[in-house]
Amino acid sequence: KIARKIRGEWNFTMLLRHVSNFAAARTPDGEIVVAYEDITHGRAGHGTLKYLRRRNGVWRRYDVDPEGPAGSYLAVATDSKGRALIAYSGAVRGIKVYDETIGPTGASREHSTH
Repeated sequence: KIARKIRGEWNFTMLLRHVSNFAAARTPDGEIVVAYEDITHGRAGHGTLKYLRRRNGVWRRYDVDPEGPAGSYLAVATDSKGRALIAYSGAVRGIKVYDETIGPTGASREHSTH
């Protein structure tokens, strides 16, 4: 869930389900990036890595590592331009880094949220 205070009242919005590990960061322009392990088809430590980004008020999901496992450790940061850098590890595949500055979009696939 994400919570915002609007006119003195807290408003909650459900953004994700079936999530295990996650980390969040705020970009310099105030947008939000959330890296998370999606366990829709697995269990904690064996899910796939995705990230959720809000730009101009619109939330979008991206596949980072659809093969998985995303592992037990997950961290996210953004650079001065708001691009994501995600580090994660899995017992089988070791430490991996996703750098949004590499390539035209940095993400393999984009999905709209509910």
